Amino acid sequence: VICGRGKASYDHAGNHRLRNLASMFVEKYSLTDCKQYKSTIASHIVARTREMGGEFCKYEQGAWFEVGDHFAREKVGFLFRKLLHNSYRSSAKVKIARRRARKTKQKETQNQQYYQ
Repeated sequence: VICGRGKASYDHAGNHRLRNLASMFVEKYSLTDCKQYKSTIASHIVARTREMGGEFCKYEQGAWFEVGDHFAREKVGFLFRKLLHNSYRSSAKVKIARRRARKTKQKETQNQQYYQ
């Protein structure tokens, strides 16, 4: 698995295999609220990738090197968030929804005071 940005990293065979493996666990990952369980799922995927002979590699300063488990789990966690991007709401949308709810509540309060 190549840990990097761009089309070359995305199209690498190891990255394709990682996405296929992660897609088998994406439902379990999305259904849990426990951060520790999500980390366990990511660790399982990293371990399984390494058991199958895969490595997590990064190109830096003209050389390839293997990254540790922590960085590999972060890569898998990012992959899950990317696969589930439609399930999450952005903070901007949350702020807008709160603002609308606050304005609606203020209008209701004003209307109640007016009719009293």
